[in-house]
Amino acid sequence: MINRHKYISMALGIFIGCFFVVTYIYQEFLSSRLFTYITNIYSPEEGDFWVSFTIIFLLSFYLAYFIFVLITHINSRPVLLSFYFFYFITLIYFLFFKSIGIRGISLNPLDFLWGIGNGEGTIETLFNIIYFIPLGFLVGKKIISFLIFIVLVEIVQYTFSLGIFDLSDILLNFIGFYIGLILQKTFLYKLFSLQLKKSISTREQSSENV
Repeated sequence: MINRHKYISMALGIFIGCFFVVTYIYQEFLSSRLFTYITNIYSPEEGDFWVSFTIIFLLSFYLAYFIFVLITHINSRPVLLSFYFFYFITLIYFLFFKSIGIRGISLNPLDFLWGIGNGEGTIETLFNIIYFIPLGFLVGKKIISFLIFIVLVEIVQYTFSLGIFDLSDILLNFIGFYIGLILQKTFLYKLFSLQLKKSISTREQSSENV
């Protein structure tokens, strides 16, 4: 029981800290960019409090969860499954619905460097990398399959006016995927694998047996 209370207090403290950090990052860097992405499905007329609060809460919750697992080595399969559920829902949206009606081609794989240089494309560049790290972590060594998939996504975007066929996006997405692949080879895979399920009660039982 003492261990359970300790873990609950630790989780709550981590969440509160993450909430303040995520709120600052969201307000300073993400909010304006995010609402340009979701104007196709949501255009706030009376403020965006609940949308912003939901996003901040979910980001804080999952960030706190990952930190908690790193500290305690206690994983939760339901939480991890919910993370990938939200991840794939938002991934599908950002790939196919955020740029409806836009069509073009960019064949310069280093075009993102221009955006970073003028200060306007840094968030976009980081987003294109970070958002594909979980996918690389999940599917592992299927590099060729991923490249085929991401090229087909770009072709679909161009064909149906859902975005720009952009070689720099392909490069950045691959970098993110490959980072996830590298992380899969570390101890993190044992902590965050969907095949692993640990609970506080299991942890307590093992400690009692010792």
